[in-house]
Amino acid sequence: MKTCIFSVGMTLDPIRHSIKENKPDFIFLFCSKGSAQNLSKLTKSLKISQYDYFVTSDHENPQTCYSSVKHELDNILKKADGDDVIVDITGGTKAMSAALMTATAGMGFKYCYVGGVSRDKHGRVKKKSEKLYWVDDPTNAFHEREKALFINLFNNYLYESARRCIDDLKLTEQETELYEGLRRACAGYHRWDHFDHERALEELRESNKLLRNYLRYCPNKTLNKLLEEIRESIQILSRIVVNKSGKPGKRCFLIASDLYANAIRRYKQGKYDDAVARLYSCLELCGKIELASKGIDDSDVDLSKLPDCRIKRELPNRDRRIELGLYKKYELLHELGTPLGGKYALKKDELKKVLEARNSSILAHGTRPIEKSQTERLIEIVREFVTPENISLPSLTAW
Repeated sequence: MKTCIFSVGMTLDPIRHSIKENKPDFIFLFCSKGSAQNLSKLTKSLKISQYDYFVTSDHENPQTCYSSVKHELDNILKKADGDDVIVDITGGTKAMSAALMTATAGMGFKYCYVGGVSRDKHGRVKKKSEKLYWVDDPTNAFHEREKALFINLFNNYLYESARRCIDDLKLTEQETELYEGLRRACAGYHRWDHFDHERALEELRESNKLLRNYLRYCPNKTLNKLLEEIRESIQILSRIVVNKSGKPGKRCFLIASDLYANAIRRYKQGKYDDAVARLYSCLELCGKIELASKGIDDSDVDLSKLPDCRIKRELPNRDRRIELGLYKKYELLHELGTPLGGKYALKKDELKKVLEARNSSILAHGTRPIEKSQTERLIEIVREFVTPENISLPSLTAW
């Protein structure tokens, strides 16, 4: 079954040609007051019996015409009931044609108009020289706006918002694979940002498959670059997942590097309290991993097994087990002669000063917000404790 919607003026030849070409089973006529007055003559001339019509009160006002079409859409969709719908914008005023196209855009309809290969001296198409032209749904152009918003959100690590902004797009069959791949990428990086590395890995692997399949038939340099970066992300995530499952003594500093990279992303978003909380955790984790490599569990330290050191001398009962806080952890590392302990000794005073701001923040023990400059200084300090790893999430440009 096929339904056609026509904007109707006083010239019938273009409609007659379109009906002949499209062979609709049902017709909707969008009329001006003038064309509506001649409706019976018009339908008889066109030899149509299965039709309905609606009228705009002002055929020269685009907004009024648009409202008239929108008001009728429910009736059109009900009667079409899953049919192919073709919108012919040839007849009527320019305001009527523009309104008919924009009001129905994004609904999966097809669009056409009747032009001609030969015209008279007044610019009108000569009879028997009519030609039917097909045009894209204008939402294909509107996708550019959604794509621009998507790119902006994606590049600012707002992955869930980026996913939602493309959820309701009307897509062709070919586009569906692309956008599903992008949705999966958003889901993967969103989970990564929330430290759900295992499920992030699953989502990015699925994104990789979808984008790879799409790019086989629709090559695109920008999307190829994104695909390469997703594959790099998959490699890093695979290593993180393996390291997370190991015992602390066997973990590498990759996990701490990932936490540091996460903190940098929060800093770039202006979320300084979140960034500092992550940087503090990163310092804690680096110390924990370094102690674990020496066979020491920082959450359950057996003092009797430690060499003579300041921590043992300061505690009255040297046989008991204790949990080490951040500073004690690094002081012990310094006494054990580890590289991290040496770095701590050099930065101790400055680190304590910066961490006072963290302790006064609402995410720790106080109510004060963290300032940008304080975050930047802590980023510089913590960078020296973290083994360098290139953990950067992708950025996009228009495709």
